[in-house]
Amino acid sequence: MNEWWRSFKWHGDVNEETGKVPMEVFAMQELARQRVCTKTVRLRGYRLFSSRMMYRIYMEACRFGDLHMAMVLTRARETVFEEAALWYIFLSLVEAGLLMEQGDLTVPQPGWQLFAHCDIKPVS
Repeated sequence: MNEWWRSFKWHGDVNEETGKVPMEVFAMQELARQRVCTKTVRLRGYRLFSSRMMYRIYMEACRFGDLHMAMVLTRARETVFEEAALWYIFLSLVEAGLLMEQGDLTVPQPGWQLFAHCDIKPVS
């Protein structure tokens, strides 16, 4: 079932042609405004293709790639992650989670809307 018109997928009135933004884009815009965490990938732009019921998100390129690529390279070299690298990955995930949950790393921000990331995986 196509969920293109489901209201939870959008910020704004889903029935309006203009003014609505995919919730995923809205969340990235809100996170970028916080500027307290450098561990989230920045949104560069997006484009709606309403006739095809899809959108594209353009994000910054991370020079070291994603966690999946690091895992592939580690296996190819027949090595393991250093403990310091694992702690950095865990800390980064915690910081990103706190930012999505409360809008800040230490103090919950008044009026902040919780964002749930439903697609956490190494390739993301």
